[in-house]
Amino acid sequence: MEYPSLSNLAKEVLRQMKRVEDNVQYFAAAERFGPLISRLHDGSVGVKIEMASLVGRMTLTNSCKEQIARQGGRVFVELLSNKEGRGPSLQALYNLSGLDGNATIFIESSVLPSLDSSYELKSLAASTIANIVSKPGHWELASADKKGNPIQSEIIVLRLLGLLNSLHSQCQVMFLRILCGIASSPQASELVASHITSKGGFGSVIPFLEHPEVEHRVFAFKLSEWFNQYIANELRIPYDNDIFLLGDTVVAHRIRPHWIWILFATATPLCSVRHRHQRPPPHPPPPPKPPPPPSSPPLSLSSPLIAPRRESHTHSSPWPFSFMARVTHSLTASDINNVGPKPTHKQSNFPNVPPVF
Repeated sequence: MEYPSLSNLAKEVLRQMKRVEDNVQYFAAAERFGPLISRLHDGSVGVKIEMASLVGRMTLTNSCKEQIARQGGRVFVELLSNKEGRGPSLQALYNLSGLDGNATIFIESSVLPSLDSSYELKSLAASTIANIVSKPGHWELASADKKGNPIQSEIIVLRLLGLLNSLHSQCQVMFLRILCGIASSPQASELVASHITSKGGFGSVIPFLEHPEVEHRVFAFKLSEWFNQYIANELRIPYDNDIFLLGDTVVAHRIRPHWIWILFATATPLCSVRHRHQRPPPHPPPPPKPPPPPSSPPLSLSSPLIAPRRESHTHSSPWPFSFMARVTHSLTASDINNVGPKPTHKQSNFPNVPPVF
């Protein structure tokens, strides 16, 4: 170090600047979170709430999100129990939960029991939970409420379904995201499906398949991928005259338009329920092509151009010959010869050509 005295002076200036409250956000903007973290741990409740509000407003990189979550995530979870700090801490947790790696940190901090559905900020809390459960592997064994129930338990799943129809539109999307995240976990998918189908809870999801908002339909469709057999029963019971199964084919009569895309989505897994362990039969070979029609004998230049009687209404000639064939296929040679002057017959230049009449 060329000027050690100046370096020590600069460090002292930075140390003094960190003590000023107004400078904390500038240090945080420069990705120096020491002053912010120290105030989160050692400051008063009011200071902690202010730091949480700052984290909730900032645009952070993934490395910054990980650093703040590791060093201050537990403080944000503790602030959820404070009435004044609930909103700022929820905003901070939502901002940090956008990084998949932070989900494990928040689970270890018992964030799920603290995100109670009775909070006024249901949409923000639901968004945070949706971010946490979007990736399986770290939340399946964690408690989701103060009684120790996991989030894939029957009581939690049915509670989420019961709140779907009583929330505003944006919050409904978040609850559908939560259900999709839970159902997508290999450890919880079968359990969640049994909870929903045994209590008839999927009836709360079916109306969202026709929701005017795209996000509602997308998440409802993703959720329906785990309930193909149940959808079949729901569609077949009220509409016995509309849908029936014929072998491996779904046949629909007078099917309602808004269910058509559901049939396309579920037809393959539904019809293969009984044969899911059997390989599908091979496709039958295509039928042999019919032999080409016999070519007409060559005509001499002196022979009359007469259209012979056609034995079939099918034709393969390109237009306009197909049009002429349709016009003349019902006329006989005598009909044509009776119109206009009689043609003069001469000896054909081709001895192998049979006579026309």
